[in-house]
Amino acid sequence: MRRLVLPLLFTAVLATAAACAGSSPDATALPSPGASVTSAAPSPSPSPDSARDEVFCEGRKVPQMEIFKAVALYAGFANGNYQGGAPAMKKVLGELRTAVGGYRAYLATALKTSTDTKLAEALTADVDRLDAWSKKLAAPGTDYDGKVFATISDGWTAFSEASAVSALCSA
Repeated sequence: MRRLVLPLLFTAVLATAAACAGSSPDATALPSPGASVTSAAPSPSPSPDSARDEVFCEGRKVPQMEIFKAVALYAGFANGNYQGGAPAMKKVLGELRTAVGGYRAYLATALKTSTDTKLAEALTADVDRLDAWSKKLAAPGTDYDGKVFATISDGWTAFSEASAVSALCSA
């Protein structure tokens, strides 16, 4: 099952990213200023916190994608899609540890400067999840096709499905 799910998931993410990379809002789809209906109450302008949150949410995509790439690459080696065996998987495991540490550092830095309670709670929850996954990745053994692959797959699944920051940023 994992042999199918991770490569398909990776393909779906890459296809989505490629499809969205060149897209921009269609100016012709927007109503002209004269055609809009005005109301007595002005629309609220974005607060500095929401603008800062948007910057945070966009900025987290790069370190998070590094984790995803390492997980998908490891799955490719473990499933026999790529050649390289245990040495290659060991190298990718090191890259995954580094990527998880980098993403954790990004979240921890944002947590220190966050004034939004919801965001701070989400950041704390995700930092804790990453810490737990990092501990498991620190000494998974040398059974690269078995125990290590299970640790990586289970950790990614648990983190990606329960990420409070992802839920907050996608809302």
